[in-house]
Amino acid sequence: MSDPEEPNQPQQEPSPNRKNDAAVTNKKSVAGVIGFALGVASILSFGLTAIPGLILCIIGIIRKGRRVLSSFGLIICLFGLILFSVWTAPGTIPYPFSVAKYCLTAPRFWIGYDRNNLCEAQSQYMLFGGAMGALYFKAESPKTFEEDAIMTFAAEHNWGFVNRVQFVEKDFQGLLNEKDQVKRLDYETYYNNHFRDYQQEEEVFQVFQALQKKSEFLRNVTVGSQFPLWITKDCTIMSFDTGNRAGLQSHVVINEDGTEMAVYYNGVR
Repeated sequence: MSDPEEPNQPQQEPSPNRKNDAAVTNKKSVAGVIGFALGVASILSFGLTAIPGLILCIIGIIRKGRRVLSSFGLIICLFGLILFSVWTAPGTIPYPFSVAKYCLTAPRFWIGYDRNNLCEAQSQYMLFGGAMGALYFKAESPKTFEEDAIMTFAAEHNWGFVNRVQFVEKDFQGLLNEKDQVKRLDYETYYNNHFRDYQQEEEVFQVFQALQKKSEFLRNVTVGSQFPLWITKDCTIMSFDTGNRAGLQSHVVINEDGTEMAVYYNGVR
């Protein structure tokens, strides 16, 4: 005789404790998964998502949720962070994301000088130890930026004032390219374009030398013309010794009515 069919056994429901444990595990895994995804995205976005991805991967490792995935994400985010700070040229990171890059590269205290009127931030690490950055502020009210206040603020952060140079709008004519960067001057080109404006070649050469002197100074201000010269009208250019071991000076430019300020940092790390 065959055994009578046994009634179907009811399936055992997971205990509330198991449900809670599964929910906690899933919750712990979220940070690592998102961090890994942001790490991958950072490679495609020149490191823009590397910092939040790095934080989430660290959280994932600490919580022991998908630790292996979080560890891989951490490595990818570190590479993205290097990509973000070193291999992205100045101006390629849009504002305000560029502020994060600037803080990794240049003295961040200038950001706090007038955060509400900060308009641009550009920076760059150099592979052989150089670090550079530039900030541009623009305000509505005149005398927002004044020499005495700037020198006091700079001194509080160990920037020693060296000297100041006055420039007028005419001084910038013929020195900038279409990106407002200071260009290198070539005498032959200048002579071919301007020899008719002077009676003798010696006059052309003298004018060219004076123009070249201004060009070299402005190129030095903008760190080898790595950054735009945002202020191109009557202004004061203040030079500072930042105490870096290479002896490189950094500069602050303010326009005549004190509504604009640009800070150019040239240093080493």
